[in-house]
Parts: sequence; C-alpha cells; structure tokens
Amino acid sequence: MTLIELILVMALLTVLIGIAMPTLTRFFRGRRTQEEARRLLALTRYARSEAMARATPMEVWIDPARRAYGLRPRLEADQDRPPLQYPLADGLDLEVDHKQLDGRGQARIEFLSDGTLDEESLASVGIQSGNGGDTEAITLERTESGLGYEIQ
Repeated sequence: MTLIELILVMALLTVLIGIAMPTLTRFFRGRRTQEEARRLLALTRYARSEAMARATPMEVWIDPARRAYGLRPRLEADQDRPPLQYPLADGLDLEVDHKQLDGRGQARIEFLSDGTLDEESLASVGIQSGNGGDTEAITLERTESGLGYEIQ
C-alpha cells in the first residue's frame, strides 16, 4: 500500500465512524437504562427473599434527589449488616410519585416477613435517561399478583 491509499482509507473510516456515532450513543444510553432497571428489579427480588429468610420486613429505599437506592431491614433491631446502597448510573434519573416521599426524601418498597408487599409500597418506579427530545424511560410496576415488580 502506498501512503496515499492509507490516508484515503483512514479518511473513509473517520467519515463512517462520524456517521455511526449518534446511533451508537443512543444504543449505549438505552443499554445503560435497561441495565439499571434490571439491577433495581433484582434488588426487589433479593429483598423479598431476604424478608422471608430472615422473617423480618425488608425495605428497598429510593432517593431520587441523591440518585441512589438500596436495601435495609425495616426494623432497627434487625440492622446487623450495613445497608446495601447503589448509586444511579450517570445520565439517569429516578422518577417516583412525590406524594410517597417520606421526611428524608425517600420512597420505599417494603416486603413483609411473609414475602408480600406492604400496601403502602410504591406502585411504580421510573428510570429515565437522556435530555431534551432524546429520552428513554423504563418503568418498574407491581405485578398483578402484588408479590413483586416487573419491567414495563
């Protein structure tokens, strides 16, 4: 290959990458939203199994202002381990009904010791990415059985 051919190939690759970059950006942003929704869903399932195994209510707390969520025992006496806490990935936001925020600015999903959901638990949690007109949102909603959540 000559130097001119190599320069032409590099220029062509640069143009192709420039054209494909917006599509790839949207793809990876959508993957990040899906991964975060799956992680929150897995945490709700873990909370349910821990509530039944420990015979104590477990609480998934969601703090939209701090962009974090986690798991802790509902009763102070059962807090023998440090609570789990997960920061939200960059570029994502949590959406909850502001009427269900407590004094700490947190919403909660509580699993009772028999594995059922407390009636006052959130009906849905949204995870949104993007800004402007290029947004993607995924919602976790209660299942019809009322025993857990599913991705919508």
